[in-house]
Amino acid sequence: MRFAFILIALALVIAQQPAGNTATPASTRQANLCNNGYFWGTQTCLPCPQVSNGYCICTTTLTCTTLVCTNNYININGQYILQKIYIKRVCVPLPTGCLTFGITPDSTTEVCYSCSTLYTLVGGICIPNNNCQSLSLSTAQCTGCNAGFYFNYALQQTAPPSYAASNYYLYFQSYCSACTSNCISCVSGTTCATCATGYYWLPSTNQGAPSTGNGQCKSCSTTFTLSTLSCSACTSSACTACTPGYYLNGSATCMDCTSIISNCGSCNSTTCLSCVSTYYLSTTSNQCISCPATCTTCSTSGVCTACIAGYILQTSTNTCVTCANCQTGSCALNSAGVATCSACQDTFYLTSTGSGTAAVQTCTSCGASPNTTWLRCQGPLDSPSATILQPTQCTNGNYLYTATGAAPVCVPAASTTCATITGTTAACATCITPTQTVIGTVCAVCSSPCATCATNSVTCATCVTGYYFIAQTGSTAASCAQCATGCSACTSASSTACTSCSSGYFLNSTTNSCGLCQTSVSQCSVCATATTCTTCNSGFYQLNGLCYPCQSNCGTCVSPGQTCTTCITGYFLFNGGCVSNSQANCYTSNSSACITCLYGFQQLNGQCAYCVSPNVGYVCRPNQVQPGTAQIYTPPTIASNTLTGYNLGVQTSAQTTRQSFQCINGYFWTNQSCMPCGTVANGYCVCTSLGTCTTTVCNSGYGLSNSMCLQLPAGCTTYTLNSASNAYICTTCSTGYTLIGNICVANQGCSSYNTSTSFCTTCATGYYLEYDILDVTTYNNISQYYGQLPTYCAVCGISNCSVCPSAYTCTTCSAGYFWTPTTSTTPITQLSQSGSCTSCLSQCTSCTSSSTCTACLSGFFLQTPTSGNPTCQPCSTILTNCSTCSTTACLTCASTYQLLTNASGSPACVLCASPCATCNNAGVCQTCNTGYQLLNGTCTGCPSGCQTCSLNSAGTALNCTACMDLYYLTPTATTGINGCTLCSTTNSQWVRCLGSLEQSTLSAPQPTQCVNQYYLITQTANNISTTYCAAYPATVTCVIVTPAAQASINTSNCQTCVQGYQTYSSTTNTCYNCQQSITGCTTCTLTGTTLSCTTCVSGYYLNSAGSACVACSTGCSACSATACTTCAAGNYLVSSGTCSGCLPGCQSCTSILSCGTCATGYYSLTASDGNNICYACQPNCATCSSPGTTCTTCNSGYMVTSNGGCISLAAANCVTASSASGCTLCAYGYSLSSGLCVQCIAPNANYVCRTNQVNNSTNGTTNGTTNGTTNGTSPNSTTPTKYGYILFVGALILQM
Repeated sequence: MRFAFILIALALVIAQQPAGNTATPASTRQANLCNNGYFWGTQTCLPCPQVSNGYCICTTTLTCTTLVCTNNYININGQYILQKIYIKRVCVPLPTGCLTFGITPDSTTEVCYSCSTLYTLVGGICIPNNNCQSLSLSTAQCTGCNAGFYFNYALQQTAPPSYAASNYYLYFQSYCSACTSNCISCVSGTTCATCATGYYWLPSTNQGAPSTGNGQCKSCSTTFTLSTLSCSACTSSACTACTPGYYLNGSATCMDCTSIISNCGSCNSTTCLSCVSTYYLSTTSNQCISCPATCTTCSTSGVCTACIAGYILQTSTNTCVTCANCQTGSCALNSAGVATCSACQDTFYLTSTGSGTAAVQTCTSCGASPNTTWLRCQGPLDSPSATILQPTQCTNGNYLYTATGAAPVCVPAASTTCATITGTTAACATCITPTQTVIGTVCAVCSSPCATCATNSVTCATCVTGYYFIAQTGSTAASCAQCATGCSACTSASSTACTSCSSGYFLNSTTNSCGLCQTSVSQCSVCATATTCTTCNSGFYQLNGLCYPCQSNCGTCVSPGQTCTTCITGYFLFNGGCVSNSQANCYTSNSSACITCLYGFQQLNGQCAYCVSPNVGYVCRPNQVQPGTAQIYTPPTIASNTLTGYNLGVQTSAQTTRQSFQCINGYFWTNQSCMPCGTVANGYCVCTSLGTCTTTVCNSGYGLSNSMCLQLPAGCTTYTLNSASNAYICTTCSTGYTLIGNICVANQGCSSYNTSTSFCTTCATGYYLEYDILDVTTYNNISQYYGQLPTYCAVCGISNCSVCPSAYTCTTCSAGYFWTPTTSTTPITQLSQSGSCTSCLSQCTSCTSSSTCTACLSGFFLQTPTSGNPTCQPCSTILTNCSTCSTTACLTCASTYQLLTNASGSPACVLCASPCATCNNAGVCQTCNTGYQLLNGTCTGCPSGCQTCSLNSAGTALNCTACMDLYYLTPTATTGINGCTLCSTTNSQWVRCLGSLEQSTLSAPQPTQCVNQYYLITQTANNISTTYCAAYPATVTCVIVTPAAQASINTSNCQTCVQGYQTYSSTTNTCYNCQQSITGCTTCTLTGTTLSCTTCVSGYYLNSAGSACVACSTGCSACSATACTTCAAGNYLVSSGTCSGCLPGCQSCTSILSCGTCATGYYSLTASDGNNICYACQPNCATCSSPGTTCTTCNSGYMVTSNGGCISLAAANCVTASSASGCTLCAYGYSLSSGLCVQCIAPNANYVCRTNQVNNSTNGTTNGTTNGTTNGTSPNSTTPTKYGYILFVGALILQM
């Protein structure tokens, strides 16, 4: 990772000779000057500590006082530590767009303090503008687009590209799209409000498709002149302004000023007003003439008035004279008018000729012969302290040496690593690095195997590990000799003189020798014997004297290697495993959590989350300072005469309890038949009168909200509006989902969510929190983003593991498995495993080995023998047919068996099969299940059609006491025994009925409900009431019928017609509909059996006989038999009494030439002849203002945006909107923010727009405490309705 903790080795530059003397002249004169990364060491430039991508400012070779980074790199605050040979103060690459960078005062994350052009600082992060002119610092959302771009709501429906999570902030969409060509202000890609300079808007008179637009920006230059880009402003008929260097002639054409005179920069139609740069306009010749070469400006007569750099204006001659090598501002004219210097440029010194006011001082190079080793110098004219010309800095490879009482001289060094020299022989006095010492005249290194050397000597004083010291004897110098193999310290070269051993060896205290640890103890660092290890290498643990691998990225672990105790560098402990800092977007961590997050993230409870998320308008913090009420949409009411399905709603399916009548869903009982309630899409109405809706019930998978049955989002079980009525929300979720911000989020392996941040805090069994899932985040359909949010829970990579900290590690195996560590001595990688979960014996639920059970499955008990391992034995070994038991007794029996005491007094599992409820110890039935009776010792079911039955008094037969639905009670051939008969077998017109055994007043069975298209009628004749089923003739258009005559059984007349039918014939018993019977008729009368029309619909007239409606001519909305009186929209009345069409886009006109009112989607513009013409608005506009680029209202399904365009409600994730305030009701998963719908949850950003709200409908639930768990039910559960559907109170929607 780019910002992961970096250790950079210190690389001191020890070149052949210090090369830090800066030969490049400075802007001001210097006594001495070193290159970046060097300092002045009194005699020459010496190196500071070196660092990649930058340099140190220092005063010694061992310190870095200030770290300066090169372009595109930044200094991270830290500590410079030479002793450890690394620096935490490093130069790291700057994030894209960042100019200044650092760590927040609380040290929890990296931030930017300022950004480059085209980026905006939001939450301490540089966000690309992406053609956005202004970004909100509190939401990261674009509030205005650059010129030539417009806010494109439709881009909200576009999925972002796949991107690495570490630089997610570079991929935010601004939703700014390009306008049409040459347009600087627009509301869509095919329309324009303002054309660019040099262009004008040319509208269209026809409505184009949204993809083509209704006009274009035309170039002024190509339209009105032959000269490219000369016309800068125009109307549709003429050029009004020219670009610089052109003038507007009388023909409204732009002409080039150079056509008047050459090199003319500005002019009018006859005269040049000014010349181009470095030319002047001569007042005598009226020509543009070039100034002299060394002049920057000159007068109209060609006289210099200012000079270029390095020259001074000589006023007597008005010419520019040179000031060679003078320091800027130090050149003047003496009394003779000659240029003279008072100070020289860097690396030059002053010399003088002449005297008095006529003296001339010039500048000479310090390195001029014979002083070729001089770099900088000074003489008496440069400094009062200099009595003679002398060097102040030498060229690379030479040292500035000053002997006592003598002038400084430049001397070449005798050694390549001298810091200072002494004497003109250039002998080293001090060395650059502390590892060197002066030996004679040079600097030399005390080399291995010497650890240190004697003063001013290369003779060893101490030795490195693995060597012993031999003191000087006579003329033989002291030295270091190697110990025997395996010894790290010794007293001689003998193998028995060891005092300590190297890694992989052990010390034999008896022989004082080092023995090799054998290959059988591979990965051992310290062993007690050749085959017994006491300390293992990093990444391994010791068990019984052997080394076994830990799981990947462990530094140390405990047996059996599943759980890490420390991690290797760049990882931190999590859930017993080691997580990579880079995968977790972490900069620094401690042993158990991330401490400082990378740039772009925020630290939350040891994890790193996104800091910015424009989709939800979320920014985690303000920019850091560098240290030092809505209307609910009500659908229109539809006329109830659109109802269908009259008298077709009888429920013929038998119900669980007996009913007198029963209608199917969406119908009600009129006491005669089942008639339709109002209709609602994806549901049905409950009502008590025709076409009404008292209560609405939605189909399974739909919820009623805002007067509609809407399809429930995935996982949602209760759907409604929020308390502000500006967004759809869920209040309860199904199993496998968690309610967060009133959105049902799929658990996807997560067992516990933080419902205030949408972060998964705990993964389910068999899953682990995988930080690398952060590395790729894509949404396939952004309108349903909430169904694709990452939980960061991945499946454990080791089979049968229930708790794992990473893919190939396991700390707890699943039930019925135990951990078996690997015996491999190869280090474990991130993609390998240090063991596996091995199956226990088949009857074990837990075990410690393949042969040792610790708990058993149901139906088994744990038996611990006197010798050997515990095993699981079946309960049937204790008692036959036993299903559960303790170690000594049966607790329950298998299915169809009961635990009883047998004749001998012992427990036994006795067979007692259904329909027996209980048995005696011999297995004989004692009681029966519901619906059965004990007859002759056997449980016998009730006869067909019986709901309940009982034994007769003799106990020899079953007698029905109540019948099932669709049946009635009847006597049988056996005295005292009743049975049940199906109503429809008695009469095919009957569905439900009653008999005399159920109602004593009846002499014979009668119906209580008839089949479809029959009516239940009760008729009284001779004081006797008879109920029967009567058919209504012809089409079923009657609601209530009456008997046709007292003595006429099974016939009927209509008493009330269905809605839309206003009369009926007593002769034909038929209800009539005027519109269906007579084309174009709205009302009619019935005379006998003849219908006559009284009024016609628009576009028809009543014929003279009054019997029919006749259609008017084309384009006519009202007429008589001879002429049109009123024309339809888009037509006008001509003298002949007929209608003629207006121009396209015109709704009303008095002639074809002039429009009075434009049609929807058009606007009116007065032409040059005074007539009004209709031009097309931009796509999806209903109304607009001239020139048609700004909508005032939109077509249905669209809303007006802040920039005057119309956007699809679906594209804006909006349900309803107003023209004044934008969206007023957001789709599910979104929240309303200043008229825009933004995403409600973003786990990466630790953001949830609202706390969970309760159901806002009348049957809503009371508020509960959010527990954040994913147990499959929402914290606010409701009891289902009796139909098992989601129920809300709402208005009726009738289908067309």
